[in-house]
Amino acid sequence: MNDIFEQHFGPQGPFPLREPLFHEVEAFYAEVKKSHAHRAIGQLIEKITGASEEKLGGLPLTVLRHGQMYLLEFINCAPKVETASQHVIHLEKMITSINGDEAWDRVTLSEPTFNQFNRYYDEAEKGNANAAMLGLIAELSGVNRLALQKMPYTKYREAEEYLRAFLDFFPVKTLGKTS
Repeated sequence: MNDIFEQHFGPQGPFPLREPLFHEVEAFYAEVKKSHAHRAIGQLIEKITGASEEKLGGLPLTVLRHGQMYLLEFINCAPKVETASQHVIHLEKMITSINGDEAWDRVTLSEPTFNQFNRYYDEAEKGNANAAMLGLIAELSGVNRLALQKMPYTKYREAEEYLRAFLDFFPVKTLGKTS
């Protein structure tokens, strides 16, 4: 990071930023649909830092852009994930169910069945592909869906990339040739 970022958005700055959680990014996308991306990213910074709109609004635009860039690196991440029979996502911080009775430090995924694939697409057709993906992740991993909303967004993207390899898979046509 650079000095401007550290001074304003680093751990000791007045507006310390961190990686957004899944539910915070979902709120960001909902706001983008209602207004525009600039307002939405401003609200995401407010949510994460606890700063008021007035305080953030008083920052020079080029300074605020450093905070925006930091968050967009997480939101737009595209992890490379190997396709294997199982994929384990290790979480730095445990995620818990609403009542706190259950906690997970990892999310273990495997190839979905055709029935799970169909349920995913049925839910995605209703209009929220991220919610459908979260449901599939919950079903495959056994991790509570609400707990999954608390995981870092890059970990969600890792799970999505792993599952996308199966959801988008279709074999290459061979025209009946066996070799």
